Amino acid sequence: CNNAATTTDGNLIYVLGSNLNTGSPQYSYAVDSNWVEKVFTYGTENGAGSDRHVVSAVGLKFMPNFNDTGYSGIAVQWKNSGNYLFMSTRNNNCIDVYNKLTGQFVRRNTGITDPDGLTCDTLSKIYVQSANAVKRYTINSDGTLTYDLDLPNLVHPIKAKFNYTSNQIGVIDARA
Repeated sequence: CNNAATTTDGNLIYVLGSNLNTGSPQYSYAVDSNWVEKVFTYGTENGAGSDRHVVSAVGLKFMPNFNDTGYSGIAVQWKNSGNYLFMSTRNNNCIDVYNKLTGQFVRRNTGITDPDGLTCDTLSKIYVQSANAVKRYTINSDGTLTYDLDLPNLVHPIKAKFNYTSNQIGVIDARA
Protein backbone atom coordinates (compact mmCIF):
# COMPACT_ATOMS: atom_id res chain seq x y z
CA CYS A 1 0.00 0.00 0.00
CA ASN A 2 1.31 3.41 -0.96
CA ASN A 3 0.30 5.74 1.89
CA ALA A 4 -0.30 9.20 0.45
CA ALA A 5 -1.44 10.83 3.69
CA THR A 6 -2.64 10.10 7.20
CA THR A 7 -4.85 11.91 9.69
CA THR A 8 -6.41 11.17 13.06
CA ASP A 9 -9.54 12.03 15.01
CA GLY A 10 -7.83 11.18 18.29
CA ASN A 11 -9.32 7.67 18.27
CA LEU A 12 -8.41 6.18 14.89
CA ILE A 13 -5.71 6.77 12.28
CA TYR A 14 -7.16 7.29 8.79
CA VAL A 15 -4.89 6.39 5.88
CA LEU A 16 -5.24 7.56 2.29
CA GLY A 17 -3.59 4.86 0.22
CA SER A 18 -3.31 3.28 -3.20
CA ASN A 19 -1.85 0.21 -4.85
CA LEU A 20 1.93 0.54 -4.62
CA ASN A 21 2.58 -0.66 -8.17
CA THR A 22 -0.22 0.91 -10.19
CA GLY A 23 -1.56 3.78 -8.08
CA SER A 24 -5.08 2.42 -8.62
CA PRO A 25 -7.33 1.84 -6.85
CA GLN A 26 -7.18 4.61 -4.27
CA TYR A 27 -9.02 4.33 -0.97
CA SER A 28 -9.04 5.24 2.69
CA TYR A 29 -9.06 2.92 5.64
CA ALA A 30 -8.78 3.36 9.41
CA VAL A 31 -6.81 1.57 12.10
CA ASP A 32 -6.51 1.87 15.86
CA SER A 33 -3.23 2.42 17.73
CA ASN A 34 -2.49 -1.34 17.48
CA TRP A 35 -2.92 -1.18 13.69
CA VAL A 36 -6.17 -3.19 13.87
CA GLU A 37 -8.38 -2.19 10.97
CA LYS A 38 -11.77 -0.59 11.61
CA VAL A 39 -14.62 -2.32 9.80
CA PHE A 40 -17.04 0.20 8.29
CA THR A 41 -20.67 -0.77 7.67
CA TYR A 42 -20.35 0.71 4.16
CA GLY A 43 -16.73 -0.26 3.62
CA THR A 44 -15.62 -2.21 0.56
CA GLU A 45 -13.12 -5.04 0.59
CA ASN A 46 -10.06 -4.24 -1.50
CA GLY A 47 -7.74 -7.12 -2.07
CA ALA A 48 -7.85 -8.14 -5.71
CA GLY A 49 -4.64 -7.05 -7.41
CA SER A 50 -3.63 -4.94 -4.44
CA ASP A 51 -0.41 -5.17 -2.48
CA ARG A 52 -2.29 -4.69 0.83
CA HIS A 53 -5.54 -6.44 1.62
CA VAL A 54 -7.94 -3.88 3.10
CA VAL A 55 -11.03 -5.37 4.69
CA SER A 56 -13.06 -2.18 4.78
CA ALA A 57 -12.01 0.56 2.33
CA VAL A 58 -13.87 3.86 2.10
CA GLY A 59 -14.06 5.92 -1.08
CA LEU A 60 -12.72 3.18 -3.32
CA LYS A 61 -11.75 4.92 -6.55
CA PHE A 62 -10.42 3.23 -9.68
CA MET A 63 -8.41 5.46 -11.99
CA PRO A 64 -7.96 4.86 -15.72
CA ASN A 65 -4.21 5.48 -15.70
CA PHE A 66 -1.30 6.11 -13.35
CA ASN A 67 -1.19 9.83 -14.26
CA ASP A 68 -4.65 10.50 -12.79
CA THR A 69 -3.87 12.15 -9.45
CA GLY A 70 -7.07 10.91 -7.81
CA TYR A 71 -7.39 11.79 -4.14
CA SER A 72 -5.04 14.56 -3.04
CA GLY A 73 -5.86 15.04 0.63
CA ILE A 74 -7.61 13.59 3.68
CA ALA A 75 -8.94 15.06 6.94
CA VAL A 76 -11.28 13.92 9.68
CA GLN A 77 -13.22 15.78 12.34
CA TRP A 78 -11.67 15.56 15.81
CA LYS A 79 -13.22 13.14 18.33
CA ASN A 80 -16.51 14.71 19.43
CA SER A 81 -16.57 17.71 17.07
CA GLY A 82 -18.27 15.78 14.24
CA ASN A 83 -18.52 12.53 12.29
CA TYR A 84 -17.14 13.43 8.87
CA LEU A 85 -14.18 12.15 6.88
CA PHE A 86 -13.08 14.35 3.95
CA MET A 87 -11.12 13.36 0.83
CA SER A 88 -10.16 15.97 -1.76
CA THR A 89 -9.70 15.48 -5.49
CA ARG A 90 -7.60 18.28 -6.95
CA ASN A 91 -8.34 17.51 -10.62
CA ASN A 92 -12.12 17.54 -10.04
CA ASN A 93 -12.17 20.61 -7.74
CA CYS A 94 -14.17 18.76 -5.09
CA ILE A 95 -14.13 17.33 -1.59
CA ASP A 96 -15.99 14.08 -0.94
CA VAL A 97 -17.56 13.65 2.49
CA TYR A 98 -18.06 10.29 4.23
CA ASN A 99 -19.45 9.33 7.62
CA LYS A 100 -16.30 8.49 9.61
CA LEU A 101 -18.16 5.92 11.73
CA THR A 102 -19.91 3.94 8.97
CA GLY A 103 -17.97 4.80 5.80
CA GLN A 104 -21.18 5.86 4.03
CA PHE A 105 -20.81 8.49 1.30
CA VAL A 106 -22.60 11.68 2.40
CA ARG A 107 -22.03 14.26 -0.33
CA ARG A 108 -19.64 15.89 -2.77
CA ASN A 109 -18.69 19.55 -2.23
CA THR A 110 -17.85 21.00 -5.66
CA GLY A 111 -16.43 24.32 -6.85
CA ILE A 112 -13.47 24.28 -4.47
CA THR A 113 -10.48 25.22 -6.63
CA ASP A 114 -7.54 22.78 -6.59
CA PRO A 115 -8.09 21.29 -3.12
CA ASP A 116 -4.92 19.56 -2.02
CA GLY A 117 -3.98 19.16 1.63
CA LEU A 118 -6.76 19.13 4.21
CA THR A 119 -6.85 19.50 7.98
CA CYS A 120 -9.66 19.97 10.52
CA ASP A 121 -9.63 21.83 13.82
CA THR A 122 -11.67 21.11 16.95
CA LEU A 123 -14.30 23.77 16.16
CA SER A 124 -15.91 22.23 13.03
CA LYS A 125 -13.62 24.10 10.63
CA ILE A 126 -11.68 22.56 7.73
CA TYR A 127 -8.61 24.15 6.18
CA VAL A 128 -8.11 23.52 2.47
CA GLN A 129 -4.62 24.04 1.06
CA SER A 130 -4.27 24.76 -2.67
CA ALA A 131 -1.54 26.15 -4.92
CA ASN A 132 -1.64 29.70 -3.55
CA ALA A 133 -3.92 29.77 -0.51
CA VAL A 134 -5.17 28.08 2.61
CA LYS A 135 -8.91 28.66 2.94
CA ARG A 136 -10.97 27.97 6.03
CA TYR A 137 -14.50 26.60 5.72
CA THR A 138 -17.17 25.94 8.33
CA ILE A 139 -18.34 22.31 8.34
CA ASN A 140 -22.15 22.39 8.41
CA SER A 141 -24.23 19.63 10.02
CA ASP A 142 -25.17 18.20 6.58
CA GLY A 143 -21.54 17.99 5.41
CA THR A 144 -21.66 21.10 3.23
CA LEU A 145 -18.80 23.56 3.54
CA THR A 146 -19.27 27.33 3.91
CA TYR A 147 -16.29 29.54 3.01
CA ASP A 148 -15.06 31.52 6.02
CA LEU A 149 -11.69 33.16 5.27
CA ASP A 150 -8.25 32.94 3.62
CA LEU A 151 -5.27 32.62 5.94
CA PRO A 152 -3.27 35.85 5.39
CA ASN A 153 0.25 36.47 4.06
CA LEU A 154 0.78 33.19 2.20
CA VAL A 155 2.60 32.99 -1.12
CA HIS A 156 2.93 29.27 -1.92
CA PRO A 157 1.62 27.05 0.89
CA ILE A 158 2.90 23.49 0.70
CA LYS A 159 1.27 21.92 3.76
CA ALA A 160 -1.18 22.92 6.49
CA LYS A 161 -1.81 20.90 9.67
CA PHE A 162 -3.75 21.58 12.84
CA ASN A 163 -2.05 20.94 16.18
CA TYR A 164 -4.70 19.58 18.55
CA THR A 165 -2.53 20.13 21.61
CA SER A 166 -1.92 23.84 21.07
CA ASN A 167 -5.11 24.50 19.05
CA GLN A 168 -3.08 26.22 16.31
CA ILE A 169 -2.79 25.82 12.56
CA GLY A 170 0.71 25.44 11.12
CA VAL A 171 1.48 26.19 7.48
CA ILE A 172 4.65 25.52 5.51
CA ASP A 173 4.95 28.32 2.95
CA ALA A 174 7.62 28.12 0.20
CA ARG A 175 7.43 31.90 -0.40
CA ALA A 176 8.56 31.31 -3.99
